[in-house]
Amino acid sequence: MRVAPEALLLLLSTSSNAYVINRSVVSDSRWGSSLSSSQVRTNRHGSRMHSALLATTVAPASRTTPQMLVLPGGSDAFKNIIENSNQDAKIVRKVPAPLRKVVSVAAVPAAAVGGFLLTPSRRAIAGVVGGALSGVIGSIGKDRLDSAAVSAALPALAQVLLDNGIEGQATMDSVQKIQTNFGVSDEEFETMCTEVYRQYLVCMCNDPTTKTGDITELNKLASTLRLSNLSVGEAHAEAARDIFRLKATWTPEDELADPEHPDRMSIDKFLFLTERALRGSGETEEAFTYEMSRVSKAFGLSTKEIQNRCSAISKPFYLRALSSTRSKIDTGEISSDMLQRARNQLGINDWAARDMHISTYSNEVRSLLGTDKENEDDSFDAASLAFPEGALDRLQKLKDVLGLSDEDANYEIETETTPLFQATASSAFARAIEDSSQSSAVWEEISARQAQLGLSDEVTSSLVGNIAVQVVGEIFEEAVGFAKVNNAPKTMEVLDRALATKESVVDMLASSGNDDEAAINEKYFDANSQRSAVGFIPYPDRLRMYQIYYSSSLKKSKGGKELSAEQEENLSKFQVILGIEESTVLETIKNTCGPIVKNNMVMACKDILGPEYDDDLVVSLKKENEKLISNLRVPDSLVESYTRTCYSDSLGMVQNMAPGGIPGKEYVDKLAAIRDFLNMEIEEVHEGHLSAFGPAYKKSVVEAMGATGIIRPEFREPLSKLRMGLGVTEEAAESLFHEAVSEKMKPIVQKLVNEMERTLLTTQQLSQKRGMDMGEDMFQSGKPASGKLGIGAAGNLIGDCMNLVDFYQENDIGKKQVGMKSVEKKVKGEDGEEITETVEEPEYEQTFPVTALEIGGCDDESAEQLFRQFLVTCFTEQGPNVQRYEAAAPTFGSILGFDAERQEEISSTIGTMIYENYVNNVMRTKPSLDQQDMMFLANIQTKLNLSSEKSQELLVEAQKKNLRNEATNLFADLQSASGASLKAFRERCNSMGIDLQEDLNVSGDRLKAMLTIEMLEGINNGSITPESGDLLTEIQDSLGLTSEECEDALQTLITNLADGTLKNIGNEFRRGRDERAADEIKNLIKYASFLGGDLDLDVSDDMGQRIRGVYDSMDFTE
Repeated sequence: MRVAPEALLLLLSTSSNAYVINRSVVSDSRWGSSLSSSQVRTNRHGSRMHSALLATTVAPASRTTPQMLVLPGGSDAFKNIIENSNQDAKIVRKVPAPLRKVVSVAAVPAAAVGGFLLTPSRRAIAGVVGGALSGVIGSIGKDRLDSAAVSAALPALAQVLLDNGIEGQATMDSVQKIQTNFGVSDEEFETMCTEVYRQYLVCMCNDPTTKTGDITELNKLASTLRLSNLSVGEAHAEAARDIFRLKATWTPEDELADPEHPDRMSIDKFLFLTERALRGSGETEEAFTYEMSRVSKAFGLSTKEIQNRCSAISKPFYLRALSSTRSKIDTGEISSDMLQRARNQLGINDWAARDMHISTYSNEVRSLLGTDKENEDDSFDAASLAFPEGALDRLQKLKDVLGLSDEDANYEIETETTPLFQATASSAFARAIEDSSQSSAVWEEISARQAQLGLSDEVTSSLVGNIAVQVVGEIFEEAVGFAKVNNAPKTMEVLDRALATKESVVDMLASSGNDDEAAINEKYFDANSQRSAVGFIPYPDRLRMYQIYYSSSLKKSKGGKELSAEQEENLSKFQVILGIEESTVLETIKNTCGPIVKNNMVMACKDILGPEYDDDLVVSLKKENEKLISNLRVPDSLVESYTRTCYSDSLGMVQNMAPGGIPGKEYVDKLAAIRDFLNMEIEEVHEGHLSAFGPAYKKSVVEAMGATGIIRPEFREPLSKLRMGLGVTEEAAESLFHEAVSEKMKPIVQKLVNEMERTLLTTQQLSQKRGMDMGEDMFQSGKPASGKLGIGAAGNLIGDCMNLVDFYQENDIGKKQVGMKSVEKKVKGEDGEEITETVEEPEYEQTFPVTALEIGGCDDESAEQLFRQFLVTCFTEQGPNVQRYEAAAPTFGSILGFDAERQEEISSTIGTMIYENYVNNVMRTKPSLDQQDMMFLANIQTKLNLSSEKSQELLVEAQKKNLRNEATNLFADLQSASGASLKAFRERCNSMGIDLQEDLNVSGDRLKAMLTIEMLEGINNGSITPESGDLLTEIQDSLGLTSEECEDALQTLITNLADGTLKNIGNEFRRGRDERAADEIKNLIKYASFLGGDLDLDVSDDMGQRIRGVYDSMDFTE
């Protein structure tokens, strides 16, 4: 760093050559007069201190003259260098530069050099000659002289610095001449200067006390020596090892841990100077970190520890500078730039500087206010303290110089002035609370105190608000204590005082004119804010206070049943102040006033149900109840809750008093009167009536069903009147009716299932299913299903099934009128002739709300078996009931719990079996179904209630299955099958629209085999010739083959036939039977005609000639 120290010195009010002697160094004045480098002494810490490190010298004086203590310093390094130079260096150093140049090229007798020293002359050559005359034996060689010259340069450099000082242009020029005069290279001279710097630094640290000029002193030396940053870093690294050896090697660790120990102070001083020198070099952060790591490694210290030690040295200097700034702030001599330069020189970072600036500013504030003075009783009169005139301007100047933000400066002022302001404001608040008429005067007093302390309106408002919150909050906190121990009188008393205090505070704050009452309440008395007068109180405690105040107010009211207007107003205010939610207020009213209102309503209902009931009684009770509800402010929602409870209780009393649970007309009328008293409509209590009288209605329905389970028409009207009298809705009555139906229907279904299982299952199967021994069953034959179509039926079940259908239909279960419809009817006219007229009839919708599956009468498997048997019976039954059974089938399926889709699914399983059996029987005798067969299947479709689509699907599947079985038999021995049989099978499939490959899953290879067999037979019998292209195309299309596949099959067939024929011809030729070969040659010619004569056969010339010879001799006249 190349920063002049003037700014720092001015701030510290210290001269540049002033020294500060540490008390740990000079505390012992009994030092010796001449301490050699080997002598040691012990300081007050008990450690050994090298006298060379103390570098003390006592000037010669008489025994009576006081001796002056000379502190060690960096210049001691120059003396040490000079004193420690060798003899040759001393000799050469005294030789003038011209002579050194001469002797640098030739050997000069040592006597000559000595003669020069003894015979000095202004002429160098004369000196040499004169010296040679008086020289002695021996000489100094050239190399030795050069080495001596280099060695002599170091003490010469030290001498120049000692004589001329370490700064100034003259000194710099002299330093440069040393290098020139002694013929030292740049690299050697840089090393020399680095060594001087190193020793100077070590000697500086012999004085453990850090001075303000030490940093500048080092910078000047480095500048004079023209050291590079690299050399400076090297010097500090080497010096670190020296300092550690001299100061830490023989010093105990506990003494090195003492910041005031001289050796520790020397080490810290070195670390501080090193950190400043490296920081001031302007190198990168990486370079600084590297150089500091070398130093930290030498001492075994972390970077953080080194930073802390440097800060411990730099901060006291800067604090002195800040203290000087305070004292000189009015002179204008100090500026923020000067402080910035001081921070840069001392290495004070921005964060540390900010903390010290804030502390300095705070001390100045306290000094101006007088709060920094200590009184005898350790207290002061807060009301009398204030800023003197001009203090705020002085603080503004100091803030600007220190570079503080308005926020930081205001905070420090507010921190010191707040207690003073609060003392005045608290006293003023107390007077305003005692006498609300003093509100305006009190606020004027507070405003005056604000001006004295220099507080802003915002801060004043906040402080006043805090005092207001505290004053009111303390009273509420006192009330909480009484509420927790259930001391209701004391709680109410303190709460009244809290309310009065709060209103006085609001009046006083409103008199300032800054805020209206609404804004004041929102700022300081909002219960949802933790900083309000009651926000700090937990909600349960606030609620407890409100509840106690409410109940206590009610007890003090007229008759304990009517709150006064003042009480209601106070309760409303407390609800807002304490932040009680509306729902909680209702709950409080419910808990406090609710029992009163509810008890009144219960007693009134009992009076109405009593023997003295009349219309006037109801009117009187109703007026009294409405007045009580109004006085106690019981909310409508709570009243509605009570009305439902009271009516429900009344229903219970009527139910208990009525015989059989069915009330007579008297109680029906009384219940109507209670509804009038409670302002309830019959629609609101249907649910209660259902709960109270529903069982009785259901019982009546069951009784009306009787043993048959069917309600006779004459009982339906009385049941309807009973329903209306009991207050049960039509929907609820229907639900009860369905429950009664379920109870009647369940055993019917279970009986059906038992009968079916007993009929269809063997004894062993029945025992296994029911888990019990069923014994012998004389009705179970155990034979398989029989009949024309392979199905059987249990005819004795159909009657019980129809009884279940009749039970459902005659009770109109699920039958609802949905409107009216127009129907044309034939009636007899006046003249006796039939005429057609249109009449309106009810239109009904049939649903099935009660099913066997839903009520648990059977499981899904049993239900399916029941429905299957019902359908089989419909199909097999002969007689007048067939149509009735068929019409009832969908109804019976729905009663079991099956929808239309599931019913059709079950019907289709039966239909599948019937269709398959019928189709198999028919196709044994004829190739396809005729019209009569289709009419028969249509009849089956009707009986099984199948849709046309489903019927067609079953028919196609039956045909496919039949043809699939035929195909299986046919393909079992395909090679022996005839072409005629294959043709007949193919044509039958085509007539039925059956695709061999897709519908019957016949593979492509089998289709080609069928084609080959049919073509082979046609070729052999002559039905297929080269001109039979249409026939081949027909066969190809019916088999679903492509033209390419058909051509390949034909070519392969012809090639194979031709090849076999050629072999037969050869065999005949070998046996000499040429005449028999003629027939084979004809076949060969026929085969060749299919391929245009090109059979691509391998025929030898001899064979060809013989075939041609036979061919030419053949007779083709036939």
